[in-house]
Amino acid sequence: MRKKLTAKVQKLDAKLEPSHKDFSKCLIIEPDTKELALKKGTVYSVFNIKGGAGFDVELITKVLKDVLHDSYYQSENISPIQSLEKAILEAQEKVSQLSNESVVNEEEITNFNIVSAVLWGNVLYIVEFGQMESYIMKEGNVEAVNTMTEGNFSAASGVVDEE
Repeated sequence: MRKKLTAKVQKLDAKLEPSHKDFSKCLIIEPDTKELALKKGTVYSVFNIKGGAGFDVELITKVLKDVLHDSYYQSENISPIQSLEKAILEAQEKVSQLSNESVVNEEEITNFNIVSAVLWGNVLYIVEFGQMESYIMKEGNVEAVNTMTEGNFSAASGVVDEE
């Protein structure tokens, strides 16, 4: 029998100034319907963005959440990993575009790193982009997730133990 697991989340959100050159945030992205939740799961992401110009923290966070939500949940791809990779590329492109709109003379280099995971049924899918790593806790021990890397992406999936 296939067991549906749920995640328990404790979100710690620091109060940030409206504009930062370097910041990180956590996102919990839920689908609009229960049917979509059963079909695609819930997306959990941690991102870091760094650049020379200040970023509007609230705007970047909202744009990332919206782009990841729309791209992932509207994807026709059956693979959660491929859907996440596509959503992350669209989000990275949008963040770069937003950061460069404020630069007049030359393009600003923006470092964007993200780890996104989807818990779908009893399977956890993880996609890393940039220079972020993911870890998993098993029986109180923290271990790096064994991922396969291709380009800027690393990915892993596996059945979550009942315990």
